[in-house]
Amino acid sequence: YESSRGCPFNCSFCMSSIDKKMRVFSMERVKRDLKILLETKAKQIKFVDRTFNADYKRSMEIMKFIVNNNRNNITIHFEITADIINDDFLDFIGKMPVNMFQFEIGVQSLNEKTLDEINRSMNINKLSSVVEKINSYNNIHLHLDLIAGLPYEDYESFKDSFDGVHRLDVQKIQLGFLKVLKGTKIYEDRKKHKIKYLPCAPYEVISTKYITLEEILKLKKIEELVERYYNEKYFNKSLKYIVSNYFPGSAFEFYSSFSEFWQKNNLYKKSHSRKSLYKILYDYIEYKNKINEEFIAALKYDYIFNNQFE
Repeated sequence: YESSRGCPFNCSFCMSSIDKKMRVFSMERVKRDLKILLETKAKQIKFVDRTFNADYKRSMEIMKFIVNNNRNNITIHFEITADIINDDFLDFIGKMPVNMFQFEIGVQSLNEKTLDEINRSMNINKLSSVVEKINSYNNIHLHLDLIAGLPYEDYESFKDSFDGVHRLDVQKIQLGFLKVLKGTKIYEDRKKHKIKYLPCAPYEVISTKYITLEEILKLKKIEELVERYYNEKYFNKSLKYIVSNYFPGSAFEFYSSFSEFWQKNNLYKKSHSRKSLYKILYDYIEYKNKINEEFIAALKYDYIFNNQFE
């Protein structure tokens, strides 16, 4: 559902940067539409407004209306910008029902040179404090997005961005890849940054001056494991134990090492049930000669807790 179009920001990779004005449906229209949608049996309503909280009072009014009319416990998904959130909005979020709302926050990168080049004005310290505050409420499902292939973001820099986001311990990390879309500034700057990309949709990055094709492919493999293990939330205790005890400096190093294990054993070319993923994780730790009672206890807990009804 779209209640507004356009965006107050000017990110160089985004089609919304072309549209210089924000336009909104009237509140009467939005409430009328939502009344109909909330009476359906949909599992989720996803707002595709580029920055739902651009007008925080308007966004709070919409969320309050949803709370008062969401009789079917539908999950509502919003894309928001974290570092523009003020205390009023934070206090309001803290009073929201548990698990009714999901917030997707486009971090994209923590490299300040990259953020400056893509016109992504962001206060990284404010972002972190806001995410930590929302996390402390334990009522909102948080997704943080990163984009690989941006200007000045090489493999090591992306690793730092990933680790910075991972430390925030949100429910989902979405690792995406730059799309080079005609009309955007990133398209105009493609030669400057030696950006190579697919000639047809989705026009995804292949390599840049800063990151090679081989490194992009490595990140593709890592993305798959982040999706299978971190985002599914079936391995919480195991992953936290592994990262804190075996890879304390970098969660990215764990996923990179784990990816190499998957490639060595041709695991990417096979289908896997959820239960088989526990065995693969055990085999990996055994391969690293790191098996101990604490890890086994964590893995057992995850397995029993997440498979008790199967």
